[in-house]
Amino acid sequence: MSKEQEITAKALRFKARTSAPAEVRSSVDAEVRQSVAAEVRSLPPRLKPVRLNVDVSPVVRAALRGLCAELEVELGGTPVSGQDVLRSLIRRVLDDPDARAQLARDLGVPQ
Repeated sequence: MSKEQEITAKALRFKARTSAPAEVRSSVDAEVRQSVAAEVRSLPPRLKPVRLNVDVSPVVRAALRGLCAELEVELGGTPVSGQDVLRSLIRRVLDDPDARAQLARDLGVPQ
């Protein structure tokens, strides 16, 4: 058997394996979707924190660090990180309708 015939035969075998009748493929797909959906439902809720990254200018970063230092002094030496500040701001925007409205205004969302 020549190399060309070998490649052609291999391609035909592959095509035969991958091309199934539409009704068989769709029923298998439905079964797979159902089993995947069942697995997803059975997973416990995620408890581990999820990391978010944000890019800011050096000026904004310096201002955030300054704010953290000021808050640390106001809190009597309790360390305050930029992450602490951002977590607090996120919670406030999610919980406080006035803060959410202010955020919408800051972002230019029409009222």
